[in-house]
Amino acid sequence: MFLGQMPKRPNRDEAIKQLKTHVKQFVAFCVVVRAVPYVLHYFCQESPELKIEI
Repeated sequence: MFLGQMPKRPNRDEAIKQLKTHVKQFVAFCVVVRAVPYVLHYFCQESPELKIEI
């Protein structure tokens, strides 16, 4: 009925290339999410001196 509007199946090689790209992006996102708390903790640390307020 609407065969002219049906999308064609992507080429297998192109699909694998796109999948690899998306996997790399996902891994990079996961690394950033895992590293942000450590970076924030490093920059937000107070000085190691003991402060005693009376």
